[in-house]
Order: sequence, then C-alpha cells, then structure tokens
Amino acid sequence: MKTKATTIVLVVLALMTVAALISGIAAFAEGEEEHICIYRTISNTATCTEGGQKREVCSVCGDERTSDASALGHIMAERTIPATCETDGTYEEYCMRGGCTEKKTVVIPALGHNYEFDREEIFDCAVGRENVEICAVCSKEKRTPLGTGPEHELYAVPEVPATCLAVGYTAHEVCSLCSYTTTIEEIPALGHTYSDCACIRCGELLPVTDLTGTTWRIRADYSAPPMYGNIFLIPFTLNGNDYSTLGIGCAWNNDTGEWLAMDGAIGYEQTVDGYIEWEAFTITFTGSNGVKDNDLILWLLANGEQVEYVDISGTWVFGIGIKGNCPETNATFTCAANDIVYQGITTFDISDLKFLFGEQDTVAYEYGSWTDEGYRTITFDGIQTVEREFYDWLVRNAEQKTFAFTVEGSIFYAEPGMTWAEWLESDYNTHNFIAIHNGHVGDIVAFESDQKCLYLVGSSGNAGYQGLTDSIPADVAYIFKMGPMGGGSN
Repeated sequence: MKTKATTIVLVVLALMTVAALISGIAAFAEGEEEHICIYRTISNTATCTEGGQKREVCSVCGDERTSDASALGHIMAERTIPATCETDGTYEEYCMRGGCTEKKTVVIPALGHNYEFDREEIFDCAVGRENVEICAVCSKEKRTPLGTGPEHELYAVPEVPATCLAVGYTAHEVCSLCSYTTTIEEIPALGHTYSDCACIRCGELLPVTDLTGTTWRIRADYSAPPMYGNIFLIPFTLNGNDYSTLGIGCAWNNDTGEWLAMDGAIGYEQTVDGYIEWEAFTITFTGSNGVKDNDLILWLLANGEQVEYVDISGTWVFGIGIKGNCPETNATFTCAANDIVYQGITTFDISDLKFLFGEQDTVAYEYGSWTDEGYRTITFDGIQTVEREFYDWLVRNAEQKTFAFTVEGSIFYAEPGMTWAEWLESDYNTHNFIAIHNGHVGDIVAFESDQKCLYLVGSSGNAGYQGLTDSIPADVAYIFKMGPMGGGSN
C-alpha cells in the first residue's frame, strides 16, 4: 500500500519531467522548429573483442553525444583449399570484419598417389628398361628401373643410292626395340652428267639441243681456264662479224695460224689475232652440230643465259597511262626526255621511242597521233622480233590490235582471235584468198589449178590444213599444199 510520502515523491517527479519538457520546447521555440532528435553513429572504437566509445550526432539539429560501446563480436566465414596427391589442403574459419585477424586453420593432409601399372618400357636396350605406372587421380607417371635391357634386335636398312637430284644414304642397322641406329651417312646428289645432250644416268635432255638461231648473253665473270683444244667448229656472229670457229680458254694467233691456250680468253679465227678476255658479250649461233655441241651447250648454260626473242609485228594501241618502266638491258628501249601530259596523266611519247637491234640497225615503224579518246597506235611492219623483256613491257602497257604471219613468204596481218572465215571477208585479205568447198582456205589462182589448201608449216597430217572456223595464231608460217577433199575444218 502506498504511503502518503510515496505519493508526494511521485507527484514531484512528474512535475519535474513536465518542467524539463517545457524548458526544451521553449529553447527551440526561440529560433528553431520543435523536433525529436534522431541520432546516428558516426564513429565506434569498439572491436570484435574490446569495447570502446560510440559517437552519435542528431541528423536534424546536429546535436552530438558520446556513450560507451560494447565489444562487437566476430562475424565468422569459412573456406576450403582441397588437398592434391602431393600437396596439403586447408580448411579455414576467419572473421569477415575489416581489421580483424581472427582465423582458425585445419590442415588437410595430401592424398598421395594411387598408382596403377600401365606398361613396361624399354628406353634403351644397352642401358635398361623401366616399369611405368600412372596415378589414377592425377595421371602422373612413375618409372621404376627394372635393370639392364635386352640385347639390340637389329635389322638391316639397305643403302639408298643418290640420284642426279636427290641425296642418298649409306646402309645401316636399326634396333626394332629401341631408337638405336648404327652410323648413317648422307650421299650427296650426283648431278647430271651429259653426253650427246642427255644425262647418262637419268636421260634428262639439256634445255637446248640445237644452237641454230639461238642468242646467248655471257657474263663478264665467265669461267674459261686455259684448255688448249677446247675448240668448236660452229658458225656464229659476234660483234656484228661472222665466224666459223669458237675457242674457249684459248685465242687465235694469226702469225702462227694456231690456237694458243689463254686463261679467260674467248677466241675466234680471223686475219689478225682474235679473242675476248674477261668481258660480257652476246653471241648468236647461225648453225649447229646437234648433240656434238654437248660441251659447248653446257658451258653456255653455266656462264650465261639464252636470250629469248618474241615477234611483235602488227599494231599496238597505247592508252593514256603507261604504267611500266623502261627496260634497261643493252639500251633495247629508251624513253623520251619530254613526256606528253594528256588529261592530267603523264605518258611516254611514242614518237621518241627507239627500238634498237644490236649497234647498227633500227627498226622502221610508223606512229599515229593521239585520238579523241586518248589513245595512240604504233605499227611494226614486217616480221620484227625483240627480246622478251621489251615484249613483256609492251604487253603490260599496250593492247595488240593486229599481228603478222606469212603465207608462202609474204607477210599478212590479222586481229587476235580472228577466224579464217572472218579474215577472208576483212580488209586484211589483200591477196584474194578464198573459202573453198571442203571448208578450208585456198588461193583463187592455186585452187583453179591444183586444188591446194593453206597448210601450217611444221604440222603433220590433216591437222595442218586450215579450216574456216580455226583461229589464226600469231607469228606462224603457212604454205599451200594439196589438201584433203571433203567438208569441214580440221
């Protein structure tokens, strides 16, 4: 039962509380709105294991207060690193709170390998053999020596003979149990040995077996040791002169009328001493002794190169942008100093191009003016041949509109791809050639007398007779001969 004194104390406390509230509200009433403080923690020095001070601030009015804070306690997590056959693993429990180093670690022992027999292996008969086991868990191999291996089981490998182009190998032995091999040596390739222009071993022919009409450009560093008697009876042209005897490693002595051995000399007989010594030169053979020229052909191939000539007869059309450069070899072709500029594109002036043969003759040619479309043409009359280098330049920079061929020694022209039927009806047919009833090409005069047909020189049988649907090839020769009767083209 409450006493009167207790009741008085409670009343006094209640009055004091009300007075405090009225005092707080009054304080804010002077300059601020009334509110209830809402505090948030801005720092706490407590750790997982020790208490500290907690500092708070009111988010409404900024009022700060400080109080004691209890220890936070750990926030534990765990992780596992599995053990392997050879390395231990671990199980860990650790505190996730920043700055806390609390950790408990338990070691998981390595599992060890679980080896199973796989094979017995002979790695060298002379050294020994091994038992090979493989771990069923990680696949690692374990090799255990089993002692000395067996004797080699050798089998013979026969010699692989060298050929002209391929190396060979000496006979040897190989062990069937291990990798042991007796000494093996490489036999160098033999190379070709030519006689009568053919290799005596493999039968391969020299690239040239007939020197007639061939031209060769010989280097200044040619090999010509003094070999008296290395003389070839063959007609040739050198420096614009014709000769019939060529000496390599020897020179002609006009006083004695004999050939003398001389290192580096290329000799030729004449009324005075004649030879070339250590200088590049070009030689053209006008005859040949066939396979008897075997040694000479080999020397030419080893010390120079054959010059290839191509017929360029006919009409060529140049466009407005010649993209090639001038060949430089032997001044075969020279460019004009003053170029023509047409529609903003620089081209070579065709009128100033020079096409030279040797040191004396110049090819006659005609050239036209620029057309409205920006083209210029040049026509080479007759059968004109140039070195392959210039022909390749010509093909890159111009389009051939006509080419030349001969019939019974007379020169005619045609367009690339033109058939005989088209040619007979064109202005290129300047000799009254006609189509005869068996589908071939004939001459109106020859046809009336002996039924002859146009025939391609060098062909055999009926394949040489020219049919109306056959295309006309460039740089070929034709004759008339008695033709097959009947219809169609061959």
